[in-house]
Amino acid sequence: MNEEEPTRRPWWEWPAQWFRDDSFWRDVAARSLATLVAGGLAYLFALGSGYVSRPETVELIRGVLIALIPLVIVYVAYLVFRHVLVRLSPRPRVVVAVGLVPVLGVIAWLLSDTVTSIIARL
Repeated sequence: MNEEEPTRRPWWEWPAQWFRDDSFWRDVAARSLATLVAGGLAYLFALGSGYVSRPETVELIRGVLIALIPLVIVYVAYLVFRHVLVRLSPRPRVVVAVGLVPVLGVIAWLLSDTVTSIIARL
C-alpha cells in the first residue's frame, strides 16, 4: 500500500496539533462529563449519608461564581489565541503563550479575590 508518512513536527507545535484534532476535544468532553457525573453522585451519596451538610444559599452562589472564574479565564485565553497569537510564527507564539500563563493566573487570582469580597458582603 502507498501510505503517507506523517511529517515530524517540532515539539512546540504539538499542542496546536492536538487542539485542532476533533478526537482530542471529544476525549476532553467525555472525561469532563464522567468527572462531573462521578463527583455529583459522590456528593449526593455524602449528602444523603450525612457526611456533608446542605450548603446555605450564599455559599452555593459563592461557589458557583468562583467556579465560573476559570471558565472566564479559559475563554479570554481562547480569544487571545484565536485573534492575536495566530498571526505570529510558531516559535514566538510559544514564547507568548508560555508568558501568558502567569498573567492569566494573576487575573484569576484578582477575580477570585474580588468575587469573594463581593459575596462576603451579602
